[in-house]
Amino acid sequence: MLMTNNNKTAPNPKTKEWPAQASKFSYWISGKLVYPKILTNPPPHGDMPYSVVRYYKEARQIAEDSPRVAAALLRLAAKKLCEELGETEQNLNRAIGNSEHIIKAAEESRERIRLKFN
Repeated sequence: MLMTNNNKTAPNPKTKEWPAQASKFSYWISGKLVYPKILTNPPPHGDMPYSVVRYYKEARQIAEDSPRVAAALLRLAAKKLCEELGETEQNLNRAIGNSEHIIKAAEESRERIRLKFN
């Protein structure tokens, strides 16, 4: 394990941006950056309710290490979003189907998850 504080953390491969924590310590194990974690998924939308944001952020943190856990958290976030939108249906698939204004967003997210984790 290598610990450094010399700003030699790797940039995000997609955005080529350096992490905000680059000036703090970094931990490397077998040539892989362990801390700070570089997040490659987009941050939550500004209009997202807090009850959904907390699950989304947790899913975002764990996505690279455990895609299944991230998918479960995103499902819970989707359920909370349906509740925030006033949907009373307990079955998530039907709740999304009843909430037409989120159908398009759900389909886009589902496709992104399918492409990333399959």
